[in-house]
Amino acid sequence: MPQEASTTALLDDLPPWAHSVSLDGGRRIRQARPEEFAAVEETLVTAFTTGCWVAPAYQAGLQTVRRRAETWHIWVVTDSSQEILGVVLTPRVRYWRAPDFSFSVLATAPAGRGLGLGGELVDHAVNLARAYGFERLLIHSSPQMSRAHQLYYAKGFVRRIDQETMFASEFDERLLTFTYRVPRPLPSHQVIRLEPASPDPAALVFNRRAEASDRAAWPLPAGRFDQTGWFWPDQGEASWRDSGAALASAGPAVTQRVLTELSLRGRLILPQQFSASQSARQILGDVWAGLVTTLHSPLDDAVALGRSIACARLDWLEASLASSGPFLCGAAPGPSDAALAAVLVRLDLALRGGLGFGAPAAPYWPGLWNLARRVIQTAGLTQELLVLTGLAARPDGGFNQPYGPLPEVFGLPDIRAAWLDRASGSRLVLPPPDRSVPATPWSGDLPPSPESALDLAAELTAASVTRQVARPTAQVAHFNDLIGTDLAGSVQRLAAGAGAQIQVALRRVLFARLAWFEARLSQSPYLLGPEISGPDWRLARFLELWRSGRLPGLLPIDPVLKDYPVLESFRERLASSSAAAV
Repeated sequence: MPQEASTTALLDDLPPWAHSVSLDGGRRIRQARPEEFAAVEETLVTAFTTGCWVAPAYQAGLQTVRRRAETWHIWVVTDSSQEILGVVLTPRVRYWRAPDFSFSVLATAPAGRGLGLGGELVDHAVNLARAYGFERLLIHSSPQMSRAHQLYYAKGFVRRIDQETMFASEFDERLLTFTYRVPRPLPSHQVIRLEPASPDPAALVFNRRAEASDRAAWPLPAGRFDQTGWFWPDQGEASWRDSGAALASAGPAVTQRVLTELSLRGRLILPQQFSASQSARQILGDVWAGLVTTLHSPLDDAVALGRSIACARLDWLEASLASSGPFLCGAAPGPSDAALAAVLVRLDLALRGGLGFGAPAAPYWPGLWNLARRVIQTAGLTQELLVLTGLAARPDGGFNQPYGPLPEVFGLPDIRAAWLDRASGSRLVLPPPDRSVPATPWSGDLPPSPESALDLAAELTAASVTRQVARPTAQVAHFNDLIGTDLAGSVQRLAAGAGAQIQVALRRVLFARLAWFEARLSQSPYLLGPEISGPDWRLARFLELWRSGRLPGLLPIDPVLKDYPVLESFRERLASSSAAAV
């Protein structure tokens, strides 16, 4: 949405055509009248419980239309007798602060199904987005709503698997995320612009992290923010590739040190030998750094990226744990397990207080949570450390939670007790799918790709070896590692075929890392600064293979290069440089 406001505020924030849209058969789309709100709620509940199901918390939210009408437009499809056949909500843009337009609780009543009304309501939301100058819509949907997903795919929506970081019900539902590029954007002079306004905070349905004035009081771990707003913990990017003693020599002392340092100082301190492992880079550089970025970054654009990277890496570690044994390093805990336990207990008992609605919690990754609890429970923490971590109460009866009250973890009335009790923490699982509803395409196992023979590692190495323009450094090696593992490695494993859990994790890591590179290149012409280096050529080659459709293992619903305009421009710039050199 354009950020500048006009000097003339409109009394009505809707374009004239939107007040009544005629459809076939005497039906029309219009705003619901206040006296119809009870009927709208009844329509929503009926629609979402006929041929589908929703969690009790979600159903309760469907019955808050009057409150939601303060910040959202309530649209209905009615027939000639004024019976409500469909509903969708779109935001009142005076109160909307997100960069993308959206819609919510799209529903068609049983009496209106088969008439194409869902598609008409989606088109209505798209037309509103165009009128306000938005270039993209972003929506969330519960995983069991397969009919809606099929509609979105048919309309050209793209599933943004890397942005699926919101957990929203007692069934551990992780909301799916879809985006849509608005076709035929209006010229800027035709776009409706409105003075921003602030609604009653109680009317806001979804809460983001705290305002900057409140965040100033939060404890900031040792480290620095770069120009993209990403947090680099102490020990920084260069040390992640430093050589050191073998991990096996670290012993149980590392476990105690990680937990102790985290507890006493509110930050994660890792010994030098730990930085030599790839799992250490993933835990420190993705999970911990991503969470701190989400909480403290001075740039709003980095907030969602931090949460995306952290959740994607936890997905990957969870999927990997299924084949590695009870711990990340095998049959016995190692330093990576200690670091992961330290990060997860910090997430559950401190950080979640600042992450807002739908915040991730360790129990949503049951394998990692059980691993972390085993480490915590065998670490022999003193009472002082238990108090400092928030696992035990202070003498005054309160708990150390520097980021404020902790959001509920569905199904666990006492998250602290669950961390210290091996038998607690049984999780609810999603009800079985309704077999009468067709499955969403591309939601199961991924078969091998016929193009899987492409050797991406060789392709990317060849792209940079002949064009090295700077002496290799630890930072260069680190960026080469990110491109080789998170981009090329993910695609190569997808191409070889993967079960549902691992392929979802791989795709989340792949597209989250691409967004991370996109953010970095939005602030700098090249990955490492003003000059081209080897990682730039590797990344450009990967993007070229993606643009030309040569990357195996990707799906028709996946994002394409045009969804990352900065990366697309970067690829074109390096292609021009290469042509000029020839």
